[in-house]
Amino acid sequence: MGDVRLVVTDDTWADIAEVLAQVKRKDGRPPEQSDRMFLEAVLYLARTGVPWWDLPEDFGHWDAVYNRCRQWDRSGV
Repeated sequence: MGDVRLVVTDDTWADIAEVLAQVKRKDGRPPEQSDRMFLEAVLYLARTGVPWWDLPEDFGHWDAVYNRCRQWDRSGV
């Protein structure tokens, strides 16, 4: 991981992961990026205000994060 500051603690992630397990669909191919790193990417975007395409590579390719965010939004996650 580069110089990106992460904000979700292990305890907080444990609580979030529990909720996600109940609301996420299980079908389809699992994403390359973990749910935790995806959440960190979205929080980074919200915290910094950078455009999607300026998301640091530590979070994966920006369009993968963008598409997953749209997908979760559409499905109500």
